[in-house]
Amino acid sequence: MGGTSLLGMVMTLLVCIVLLLPAVPLSESACYMYSKEEGDDFELSEARDFTSCTDKSDGTIHEIGDSWKNHDCMKCTCFEEGYRCCEMFTKPVKFSKDCEAIFDRENCRYRVHRKDSPNVECPIWKAIGK
Repeated sequence: MGGTSLLGMVMTLLVCIVLLLPAVPLSESACYMYSKEEGDDFELSEARDFTSCTDKSDGTIHEIGDSWKNHDCMKCTCFEEGYRCCEMFTKPVKFSKDCEAIFDRENCRYRVHRKDSPNVECPIWKAIGK
């Protein structure tokens, strides 16, 4: 009888794994690290420590510990070693052939609409990122 309850627990666990697996994201947003070694622009103190980061996309200067959204719709953070930026949007990769994806930089998102009727939104079947 003990073997039956163990088998039941294993089956329950397998069912839970199968049901929860789709909830796990298969990819994360693309992230990029910019550092002094790559020849990026950083302000240095006399002690040769990083004191700020200059975002390549818009030229803004940020202090160590600052986080910001840049012109390319990326969330960035300045560290002593450099700065890291990650995309803030998902990119549609599967939708109807009658539709096209256009990036809306103002709202940091892709808009998928019919090619022959830009006011008609299309369903997105698969997207990556964020």
